[in-house]
Amino acid sequence: MSLKLRDPGPGAHPAPGSLHSRLRVRAEQINNIKRYLTWILVANVCNALVLVAALWTSTSRHLAVAWATAVVVVCLYYAIRQRHTADTRPAHVSAHTVTRAKRNSLFLGGLWASLPLMFFKDASPGGQVIIACLCAGMLGGGAFALASIPAAAIAFTAPIVVTSAISIGRSGDTAYVLVAVLMISYISVLWRRIYVYASQIVKRVAEHVNAERRVRRDELTCLPNRLAFFEELESAFSRLTRLREKFAVLYLDLNDFKMVNDRFGHAVGDKLLVDVGCRLKECLREMDLVARLGGDEFAIVVANAPGSAIATAVAARIISSLDRCFVIGGREVYTGACVGIALAPEDGDNPEVLLKSADEALYDAKHRPGGVIQLFDAGPRDAARQRRILERDLRNAFHRGEFFLVFQPILNLRTKTSRSPFKFERT
Repeated sequence: MSLKLRDPGPGAHPAPGSLHSRLRVRAEQINNIKRYLTWILVANVCNALVLVAALWTSTSRHLAVAWATAVVVVCLYYAIRQRHTADTRPAHVSAHTVTRAKRNSLFLGGLWASLPLMFFKDASPGGQVIIACLCAGMLGGGAFALASIPAAAIAFTAPIVVTSAISIGRSGDTAYVLVAVLMISYISVLWRRIYVYASQIVKRVAEHVNAERRVRRDELTCLPNRLAFFEELESAFSRLTRLREKFAVLYLDLNDFKMVNDRFGHAVGDKLLVDVGCRLKECLREMDLVARLGGDEFAIVVANAPGSAIATAVAARIISSLDRCFVIGGREVYTGACVGIALAPEDGDNPEVLLKSADEALYDAKHRPGGVIQLFDAGPRDAARQRRILERDLRNAFHRGEFFLVFQPILNLRTKTSRSPFKFERT
């Protein structure tokens, strides 16, 4: 028994909410199977060789060799296909991958189900015992290895149970009939355990996803927090490297937010932040992400923004939305925002630099006359950096005593004229 597993493509992105949980559950199911995949393939090959050895002296030897060769070829095929992904653990798996696992399980279950139909009737008593043991072993091993995906486990084991029960039962021996009954009862218990185990996986993964979501959510606004924002920035830079998908970062804070807290109280200020978060989400596209970084500061990742036009349009919608009145507890509360915009990779080639550029653009928007939306401009930053460097050099030079007098004029306070203390003669 083996499975063909396929990791999600490089462009796959985790989906929000319950879909994200389902993707994680599928990944956990597939990873559990991959954990035992190598040993499953080895067991397939060994069992096929045991059958050949058991029937080597019988008239069915050539048919047994052909059947065992088919099993070995299938195992080698899947081993070669999985050699590149054997050490990877996908975090998200599509439904198509799970469907392929179920389909391949049914195919291999059918291959092993043909074993008792083809060889049990004409085998010697010792050969019949070996065939029964092989079928029982594959039932147990298949149920154990595929337990994380109940449908795949049943697809593999059900054909073996049916054909084994038919082949053993029609032999006419009472003992064999009892063996068939026992096989059916045992597999029923295994199937029950499979469903219990699968439900435990779903519950554990769901709890883990909810815990991760709480860690990455702002408690007040339920928006992504700083941690989630930087993770999204890293994903955006990854897409930029792979797919050349440019993006932008918007940094904004609210105008006069301290005045709102002082005038109406912090409860109204908190409700204002919640309402602002809702309006920001309404202004964004589905592919964009807004996060609260702290206080009244919000940041937005505008995905697939090849130029400044898309980011500026989003910022304009945000400004227009936040300029409208907020009604909180029967009070009309007015606020607004300034937005700084930084484009990747022009304004920063890593998350920290890009966010700093957006922060500097926000500073310019708040301090320039009429500035509400401001694209990052490296010119003022470079000029300010040069001034800081000059101030630092002058301060260090003064402390090191590197200043010295070159020329000091002598001024006549009455006549307001000056003369040089040095006398120069023409030679």
